[in-house]
Amino acid sequence: MLGAVFGDIVGSAYEWNNVKTKDFPLERPGTRYTDDSVMTLAVAKWLLEDPSHSESHLIKYMQKLGRGHFKAGYGGKFREWLKSKDPQPYNSWGVCSQRRCDQSCKASFLMLVSFSVNNKIEKNAKFVVCKQ
Repeated sequence: MLGAVFGDIVGSAYEWNNVKTKDFPLERPGTRYTDDSVMTLAVAKWLLEDPSHSESHLIKYMQKLGRGHFKAGYGGKFREWLKSKDPQPYNSWGVCSQRRCDQSCKASFLMLVSFSVNNKIEKNAKFVVCKQ
């Protein structure tokens, strides 16, 4: 988890200005935690605190932590999903759900629950792969 959050913070300064080398400064103006860190921590909290690993509890963890860090860099649709009283899948491309799972999932079914909370399109499931 520390590595995931550290990597997110270091990489935040390069998100729109990619580097093609391994020789770059770790500290740079503009580095900060992002929506990826917040949602990764929400998934981790869910894994640790909810023995049932239910989708409804995951949504609650994601919304609670996400609302507390509303300026972390969420896309417009995800921001609306965070605010929703009845959050439903909204056909997200699923890129962030893949990052959450790369960093914290232990089993494929947990990854799929994370993917399902804001993704409805079956073809996007091919993007979700847990790296073990």
